[in-house]
Amino acid sequence: MTSALANCLWQIYIIEYERAVDSLNNSLENTFVRFFIFEVWRFSTSGLYAFAYWIYLQRTQEQNLRIVTEKQLFKTELNFLKAQINPHFLFNTLNFVYGDVAPKSERAGKAILKLTNLMRYSVESTKNEKSNLKKEVDAIDEYIELQKIRFQDRVCVQFVKEGLFPFFALPPLVLMSIVENAFKYGVIDDPANPIDISLKVTQEDMLFKCRNLKRKDFADRETTAVGVANIKRRLSMLYEKSFDLAVNDTEDIYEVNLSVVWQK
Repeated sequence: MTSALANCLWQIYIIEYERAVDSLNNSLENTFVRFFIFEVWRFSTSGLYAFAYWIYLQRTQEQNLRIVTEKQLFKTELNFLKAQINPHFLFNTLNFVYGDVAPKSERAGKAILKLTNLMRYSVESTKNEKSNLKKEVDAIDEYIELQKIRFQDRVCVQFVKEGLFPFFALPPLVLMSIVENAFKYGVIDDPANPIDISLKVTQEDMLFKCRNLKRKDFADRETTAVGVANIKRRLSMLYEKSFDLAVNDTEDIYEVNLSVVWQK
């Protein structure tokens, strides 16, 4: 009787307990597996959506960039066409004005002709990185003659030049810009202090000097400094250290000296 009761209690409290524990463990394991699978699915889905959104943003940015690029190309082509049309129209108009004015005023006709030549050189020369030195010298001569027509006998300037101009080249309008600044900011009607320009070209190098008396009624020199800085930058792009651009700026005198060693 006692043995049967003991077996019964063992059946109830021990074996059934173990079954309950095993069942609980199986339930927990199933729950963990389900939870793990859910989290993997959740993170995978989130990553997939994030990747899809990133692809969408990339395509949107590429499309916007393509639209902007196409607009810029269109604008560039339009400006190029304008650049082709406007000078042609301008030169034809100047030629028409010259033909109409020259018979009536020889002085005005010469001024228009020289202005036309200068503008044509300015347009044509800037299409290339370098311009033939002879064309630059001819443009300076045209500019000086135009100033003499404007101010007649009041212009005091000397331009001494010698050398092999046709065989060498410089960035366009470099020398012209220096000469133009001399007329713009310097005294042009002092016989004792004329604008002094000299150019000597050999097979090895080029020496250029432009010296002028400074105007007292012109105090702002920033524009000149910016112009010289731009010239130096343009020269450095082509000649690196094979040139020297020196400015002597005193209270009364402004002088620019440029030397270039030709690259062999």
